[in-house]
Amino acid sequence: MIAHNVKNFVLSSSATVYGEPQFLPLTEKHPIGNCQNSYGNTKLCCELILKTSTSEGKRRIQWTAQNQLDDLDIADFADLALLSHTHEQMQIRTGSVAAVSASVGLSIHKGKTKVLKFKVENSNPFTLDGETLEDVESSTYLRSIIDEQGGSDADVKARIGKARTAFLQLKNIWNSKQVSTNMKDLYTSDPTWNIISLRYFNPVGAHASGLIGEDPRGIPNNLMPYVTQVASGLLPYVNVYGNDYPTVDGTGVRDYIHVVDLAEAHTKSLDKIKQNCGFKVYNLGTGQGCSVLQMIQAMETASGKTIPYTICSRRPGDCATKMCEDLWNWQVKNPQGYLTSTHSNN
Repeated sequence: MIAHNVKNFVLSSSATVYGEPQFLPLTEKHPIGNCQNSYGNTKLCCELILKTSTSEGKRRIQWTAQNQLDDLDIADFADLALLSHTHEQMQIRTGSVAAVSASVGLSIHKGKTKVLKFKVENSNPFTLDGETLEDVESSTYLRSIIDEQGGSDADVKARIGKARTAFLQLKNIWNSKQVSTNMKDLYTSDPTWNIISLRYFNPVGAHASGLIGEDPRGIPNNLMPYVTQVASGLLPYVNVYGNDYPTVDGTGVRDYIHVVDLAEAHTKSLDKIKQNCGFKVYNLGTGQGCSVLQMIQAMETASGKTIPYTICSRRPGDCATKMCEDLWNWQVKNPQGYLTSTHSNN
């Protein structure tokens, strides 16, 4: 992409990047992280890397109250560790972080790494593998985890531990098979990129023509394709996981969005990119939830079929009528999926 000067990107992300909701309805200002599954973590990794590519100025590691990483820059992991009271301690910590870095297959960028000043001035240079590191006046972005006097020796050890953990986290992210090489290349900051991350909630439905829809292979994992196959007689009943949630009928609630609205959001994003938008994030949902039983009832209305269901135990990490009408239209015209559709192939 970079070689061909392609710098406009629309990412199909997911609302799973928000993790366990801290407030509802979810907005783009909701904190991200603490994802409940690998799918959410993968989407989060992609967003962080893409966001970094459009940021201007120095990239820092920002720590939230939960000590989660909001941005990624390997040089700043060294900053977290280089907190000591004496020049000797500072130099020892520098070597310690370098060793930890090498042990997990990462390297510190010597030209970028900043050494934190401490209260006692010292004119001796700090080195890493024989190279002098740059000294800076202040690093206020660390003030949330460091007191005015630099903290105690125990605190320093704790911070070294956090830095080591951060190294391991970054290694896992960087080795993720889902993160493409092109996205890794975006780690080098370039504000000329225009990137929009669309955070899907739960897309359902099909095109109103009945010609385009979801054709899952095997038993569907998502609710609505499963419901339509039960309505078609392909499956015996719907498993409803849990009926003891604090909802209107005790079943789980999700925010569902019509798949055509989702497609239109992508075209709108391309229009937005033409305005040199930088990095933008948009939730794709209705802001209103529907329970599992409400969706089953909506499909019964759309299909004219009775849909049997059974209540099961909860699973971990767990305008309806119009969406169901279009989805049922697709199912009727394609009872066995695309391979045996009832419409003409011409």
